[in-house]
Amino acid sequence: PTLKTKKPLQPGPPVEGEGTAPMHSRFISSRYKLLYEAQKLNWDMIKWDTTLIQDQKKVLRKAVRELVQAYCDDKGMDADWSSYADEFLEGMKGQNSEELAVWMWTSATKTSDIEVEFCSILNEALRVDVGKTTSLSHYSSVEAEPISPMIKPAVVLTCMLQRFLNASRRVKNGTALKHESWPNGDGENSTKKDTVYRGGGLPAKKFGFFKALEGTSQWYRVAHPLASSFMKKKARYFIELQNGRPDPFDASEDMHKVLFIIQLDPDGCCHGNYLEGPTQVKGEREFLFSAYSAFQVVSAKSVYDDDDVLENQGVDYEITIRACIDNGHVSDDVPTAPWH
Repeated sequence: PTLKTKKPLQPGPPVEGEGTAPMHSRFISSRYKLLYEAQKLNWDMIKWDTTLIQDQKKVLRKAVRELVQAYCDDKGMDADWSSYADEFLEGMKGQNSEELAVWMWTSATKTSDIEVEFCSILNEALRVDVGKTTSLSHYSSVEAEPISPMIKPAVVLTCMLQRFLNASRRVKNGTALKHESWPNGDGENSTKKDTVYRGGGLPAKKFGFFKALEGTSQWYRVAHPLASSFMKKKARYFIELQNGRPDPFDASEDMHKVLFIIQLDPDGCCHGNYLEGPTQVKGEREFLFSAYSAFQVVSAKSVYDDDDVLENQGVDYEITIRACIDNGHVSDDVPTAPWH
């Protein structure tokens, strides 16, 4: 009989704004991918899902402490990082590693000096990935660059978290948390059926990336876990937090406000999950996408473009994107968003 071969996934061409070192801005050659796959293999070998919860907690505590220490060092903070880590870990709850990771992700704790939530530290670690890159092109391989000390513990924590977000892990051996059906657009628990929202800031120079992908059906990925809400008003809350925040690439300008409207496939999402059940912060109606999830840009509208008509007031940009039903259907070699 003739063997059927799987059709190779098509890589995405370069896109405006995806970065000056494209090989590092894509999932296929990221340090994250190497470390993440190694971590998964190790856990499969030791049957991680059946290890004692006490041992899983030790792994999580170690990763949290290492990440907080690396974050403080990266920011040049002469700080008591050990105490900060303990603040994040205080009251930790969970019956398995997935619950522990979701508990950490949804923590609203901010230490007195760091002034950021733990999820923001984790996301920053995944964004920087390999640390400072060399300007010499012949040293442009991943192996030749210094590893950010934040990335290794971040991968461990993300691996825990994504055992809850990944559909195949959720049902494996009945050990993972169950998938929770998302709300149906009733207005009380979600604004619109099969739609989630993400609000925040977007530097002016990063809008071009989304505009270049508008209507092309080309996929892109987001390097870190992407939080969103079924309630538009929650996205509005994060939009308003941008008031008075400077553009990190032009201190003379205010950060531009953006609303992402994310369309979900009615059949589900294999690499995301609704967090209302296990979250520490009830009522956020959060839907969380795995790191390096794939999306398409349906439309990218700017209040500064006379041809664009925004449906939502109080924002500079309104970007509608479509979530992929399964990340495995998209090539690892597509652009990574420079900001999200």
